[in-house]
Amino acid sequence: VTVPAGTVVGATRSFGDVVLLADGADTAGAARTQVGGLRQPAGGRLFERIFLGRRIAGRMPDLRVGDRIDAPLTGVVDYGFSNYRVQLLEPLTPSPATGSRPACGERTELTGSPGDLTLATFNVENLSLAKDAPRIAQLGRSLVESLAAPAIVALEEIQDDSGPADDGVVTAQATLAAFVDAVVAAGGPRYEAVAIDPENNRDGGQPGGNIRVALLYDPARVALVARGAARPHDPVEIVGRGRTMGLSLSPGRLAPGSTAFDLRAGEGVRKSLVAEFEAAGRSLFVIANHWTSKWDDDRAFGARQPPNAPTAAKRLAQGRVVREFVDRLLGGDRDARIVVLGDLNESEKFGGVAALGAPPMENLVTRIPEADRYSYNFEGASEVIDHIVVSRALAPGARADIVHLNSNCPDSERLSDHDPVVARLRIE
Repeated sequence: VTVPAGTVVGATRSFGDVVLLADGADTAGAARTQVGGLRQPAGGRLFERIFLGRRIAGRMPDLRVGDRIDAPLTGVVDYGFSNYRVQLLEPLTPSPATGSRPACGERTELTGSPGDLTLATFNVENLSLAKDAPRIAQLGRSLVESLAAPAIVALEEIQDDSGPADDGVVTAQATLAAFVDAVVAAGGPRYEAVAIDPENNRDGGQPGGNIRVALLYDPARVALVARGAARPHDPVEIVGRGRTMGLSLSPGRLAPGSTAFDLRAGEGVRKSLVAEFEAAGRSLFVIANHWTSKWDDDRAFGARQPPNAPTAAKRLAQGRVVREFVDRLLGGDRDARIVVLGDLNESEKFGGVAALGAPPMENLVTRIPEADRYSYNFEGASEVIDHIVVSRALAPGARADIVHLNSNCPDSERLSDHDPVVARLRIE
């Protein structure tokens, strides 16, 4: 077959795949990103994507989302790993850039200033000191240079200190300490790190890796209100009302015994981490999350048609548990300052994320123009699955920014598979 000219919508992967959108393809109303990518419609599928492979040609150049291919491409169609591919007969040659290429190193404009507080969420993709020392150094520099060193950072996919070795190790103390040192080496603040170690092989992810969520905070800008010494099964409770309202454990895990986070439901799920901070003289409640992935869903071109998406129900259940906790905080103080953030593995308009962002909460990514509203690219479909949701006390004047460091980039140029999201909030 011959594929006409087109635009790259899925950057080069380590195994050689590139995803192309041919010129003139019917995208069924799917929006384009600001660099020419293809936004995943809520609940829809993008059959217009064409996968290109290197099995015959032998090599594939490093292409970014938005790069152009202006010459026709000829190859043989095969099928594997739930996708049809055109295995190119000759190595692909990208067209000369007519301007600057799509960026793989954006920098946020949301820097801290008096009266403001900056926060971020960043999935750092199975990070462990055991195997990722160079990447930790690069991520620390990125947090300073690209994210402007927010006051509070939620990190997802922090592995234990032995990485994927299934040896019973669950602590991530050395990995988090190395990350903090990397930030300092890059000229940033010396963060404090908080996390609660999971039980071995109970929270999903790479076997033996024991991924968990963690929070970094700059003690020069916010103070952790530390209470208790939470264990993996200890649930956080809300104590008091009004301005005296607080948490029984800080940090602690939100509803770790809930069936929404139960290993028996399938993939183990990271438990949400809750912490109380003091910022500008008042309490700030931060809930860091990493909900169930879509790994167990059927693929768009898979054997089962129409494909099933069983993981959506799990994220809906997790969203309802988190929202119920948020509502109890708001019931104790309607002006409570609450931030819910993390890798929620769902778009802003669907399921548990939509439930979480319903009034009086607001998902700040909805303030970002749609062409820029994506934090992840899966097989040529750009979508936003990382979010920062705030209570109405924090909504006035708030801004959010998705910093496109990774999702538009080939594997050889990126530090993670997610883009971080930054928010700036008025707190005075």
